[in-house]
Amino acid sequence: PCKVVKKIRNIVLLILAVLILITGIAMTVLYFYRNEVVALFVKEANEYLETPVEVKKIELELWDKFPMVSFKLEDIKIYESADITMEYLCHADNMLISFDILNIIFKNYEISTLKVSDATFNIGRGKNGEKNYEFIRYSRKDSVNGQRELNLPNIVLENVRINYIDLQNDVNIYLETEKLRNNLKVEGKKLLINLSGLVIKNQIDIKKTTYVKDQLIGLSSEFTYSLDSQMVQFDETDLKLNGQLYQLDGYILTGDAKFIDLNVASVKNNVEAVVAVLPQDIRKKLAEYKSKGKITFKGNITGDFSNGKIPALQADFNCDNVEFYYPGYKSSFKNLYFTGSYSNGKEKSLASSILRIQNFSGFIGKNEINGDLSIRNFKELTTSLDLKGNIDLTSFLATFPVKQFESGDGEIEFDIRLTGRINDLKNKKTNSVKASGDLSLKQVNFKTKYSPIEFRKFNGD
Repeated sequence: PCKVVKKIRNIVLLILAVLILITGIAMTVLYFYRNEVVALFVKEANEYLETPVEVKKIELELWDKFPMVSFKLEDIKIYESADITMEYLCHADNMLISFDILNIIFKNYEISTLKVSDATFNIGRGKNGEKNYEFIRYSRKDSVNGQRELNLPNIVLENVRINYIDLQNDVNIYLETEKLRNNLKVEGKKLLINLSGLVIKNQIDIKKTTYVKDQLIGLSSEFTYSLDSQMVQFDETDLKLNGQLYQLDGYILTGDAKFIDLNVASVKNNVEAVVAVLPQDIRKKLAEYKSKGKITFKGNITGDFSNGKIPALQADFNCDNVEFYYPGYKSSFKNLYFTGSYSNGKEKSLASSILRIQNFSGFIGKNEINGDLSIRNFKELTTSLDLKGNIDLTSFLATFPVKQFESGDGEIEFDIRLTGRINDLKNKKTNSVKASGDLSLKQVNFKTKYSPIEFRKFNGD
């Protein structure tokens, strides 16, 4: 047994010695012929590129990250494949392309790591749908079936800014990240992408409306992109928006035919999670409202979005034992339960949109309120409300202050129905408004801003 162990050890040591010798010879050859190696690298790189690329300086690094061999590029400029942004497609201060030394020895030039630092990407689509980012050549004559395979297992983007402009659909996106990691695999005309990282600065504008601005975004996504159909297929995607977690799946067609079928769901979120995905002007109005408890929603975006068309939007949400409050007030709406839905309707517009809140119940102080609410036509805000319960006036005014009242107390029991346009109520146009129901006042006292007289001990139906 000892002799067998010694033989195995000697064989292992011999193999290691041979590998070290081969590696040493390879490193020596690479050092003395580094200029030729750089020229070969440039020649091979150009086989993959469709657009001009300028590089101010290329160096071969042999020892810094042994056993990795790296090409260090400085001041890189990649041109657009179509003049859309009138800038470079990419302008990077530094790029590091690393290979395993053993792969080079055996003539396998597969890239192990691609690191891009301090760079700006200007990505765009023109008014006629032309793209400025078709700079990679995905096929060549000496490849199998005219198709090329490319595997980049570790792409790192550090201090990178990404500008995206879509002139056809009036979309502008700006992203800035400290570090993003990406795994890219090209199989024929299909790109398999695994992306993760943190976006620290951002702004997303669609048709002059800002949906996201300077929110902390975390990404973990696996998706594919087909060059033939120009379809993005999301498989497993988690999106964190200011700490709130969402899950996405579905696909987007981005070619001549523009179609989306995307599902979005929240995971154990609260009111802030729902507010976070609303347009910025609405989000500002609701930003100070807080919640405790569980609010979940799932939605779907489906339809054609070419030539300014709006796809169908559908969302269902659920509120389970939530406390809703505004920090400026001294009371809160507690034990809230309801289910709801939103749709932008047959015309896919604000005018055909409808919001429904059903089986609503909750407490203000010790008093319960329940009912149903629907809002149709988001341009005119036509409302249908059915509400019943009882309130303590002191608790109600603390939770929902009414500017006309300075103070109030007592109990009001109600069962009311209201239909009409909210704007008509604001403008005191009551022709379109219908209201009915019952009110019961018990020991109600109040004082208004319009009179020094106190109203006391009102009782009646």
